This record gives sequence, structure tokens and C-alpha cells, in this order.
Amino acid sequence: MSAAAVASTRRDGPVLVLAPGGDRLAGTARDELACRGVPVVWLDPGDFPGGWDVGWAVLAADGFLAAPGVRVSLTELRSVLTRPGSPPRIDAVAEEDREYVGAEVTATMLGLLAGLECPVVNRPRPGGVGRAVIRAGGRLAACGLGLAPTLVTWESDAATEFYRSVCDQRALVGRPTASTPPELIEGQHGADWLAHSAGEPLVLQALPAGKRANVIVIAERAIVLDGDGLGAAERAACVRAAAALGLALAQFDLALGSAGAVCLEVSELPDFPTDGHEREVVGALCDLLADGAVMA
Repeated sequence: MSAAAVASTRRDGPVLVLAPGGDRLAGTARDELACRGVPVVWLDPGDFPGGWDVGWAVLAADGFLAAPGVRVSLTELRSVLTRPGSPPRIDAVAEEDREYVGAEVTATMLGLLAGLECPVVNRPRPGGVGRAVIRAGGRLAACGLGLAPTLVTWESDAATEFYRSVCDQRALVGRPTASTPPELIEGQHGADWLAHSAGEPLVLQALPAGKRANVIVIAERAIVLDGDGLGAAERAACVRAAAALGLALAQFDLALGSAGAVCLEVSELPDFPTDGHEREVVGALCDLLADGAVMA
């Protein structure tokens, strides 16, 4: 299906929220959009296909989403906010068929969201962004963000040597494909932990000395959640990097040193901020969703 399979021709229709019921960022955005008079349709991805249905015709460039009491044309959607949560509930499917059905559900959602011409925040891709510092390090560097010395390995001896000689026994450790944030390890405790990690793929990042900064990018706006001293150049680099990764919504974990900002992690699923920036973040997100302008 081509990207123009379902063409959005209206910008005054509803915003579609695809998110689990407990997602605070999506819920707060829904409430803010309602206060602005913007209609919202909320569907839980985990309820598909049992709780709601979707259909579209490629040649007719039209389609629909339907749930009990709700039916909306895909051509009327203003924008979409997607926040993946729990996997689809397919307990009623025979156990031997669940893997196949799960793959079909995932492919259907990817095809649907790829085919919508209206803004999709964030438009998913097979495999997601993953660890952007590994998969897209060159693009991050080209946008002006530094990268910490990094090792990806299965071997505990290589990890321990890198930890001692390059990281000076202070590093972030995580998995190559995990969406959970990496953890800080230090001193002998970190070396002992690595020694017992044989057979597991690891990503080690040397943690530069200096302050940490946390930035949420929404379209062309960079909102600094914490990080005194983060200048305009670093904020602009985060905006460029999010665009290079195809993300309208992204969160950057940075280390600030004498050589500038070093990117430690990029998340396409920012957490709900709880440090006084809630209204700013939700407001910027709702501006983007309510506008409905097609993004390049």
C-alpha cells in the first residue's frame, strides 16, 4: 500500500488517539484538546481486532475505524497520536495461531498508519527507532550531537576491559534493542555485574563528566525539562536530530561537557513530565495535533 493510499482531505475532523487507557500523556492531551473544542476518538491498540475494527479501500482512498458507538472516516482524521502499549488481546485465538495472528495485527497497524496522509505522531516503522545512538549515530552526529565512546558486545571480558580502560569504571549499560533506559554502573560493583553477563548482548557507553540534560522535542520546539546551561545550539541540534529520525515527538538524554552535548539516548515514547513542564509539553503536543498540517 502506498503512502497516499488513504488521503486525508479535511483538517477539521477528529484527532485519533491510539493509546492504552492509562497513558497519562495521551490522556492529558485528550483533555486539553477537548477544552479547545477539538473532537477526539480514543482507541486502545490492545483491543484490536476484538474491540474495534478497521477497513480501507486502496483504490477508493477511503476507509473507516469502528468501535461500539463510534465510526469515523479515515479521510476526516485531523491527526493521530499513537502510544503503543500492551500487545493485542488474542487469548481467544488458538495457541498455535497466536504468533501468526499477532504478526497480522502488527502488519495491519503499520500499513494503516503508514497510509494515512494526516500527521501521525509518531508514525511507526517496522522495528521502531531502536537504540538510535547505535542505529543512527551518524545522523545524530551530522545534526551536531556528540556521541559517547560505545561498545556493543556479547563477551563479558571485552565489556569489562572497555569498562575499566575507556569508561574509567563509570558507564551506562543497556541492551541493543531494548526500549527501557540504560542503567548506570560504577566501580567494582559494575565490573562484577559485567563479569556475570556472559552470553547477553550489551551496550556500554562511557558517561562523560558533566551535567545531564533532558529535552523533549515536539515538531520544531525543544523543551528543556532539566539541564541548566543547555544553549540554543544544543536545542537546535535536538530538533534537527528528531527530524532526521522522522520523529515529531522525541526525548533526548544528553550529557553536557566541555566539548558540547553528547547524546546518550533518544526515546520516541517520552514519559509524562512531572517537573513543572507538563502544561508546556502538552500544549505544544496539542498545537501539533490540532493543526493537522501534513508534515514532510
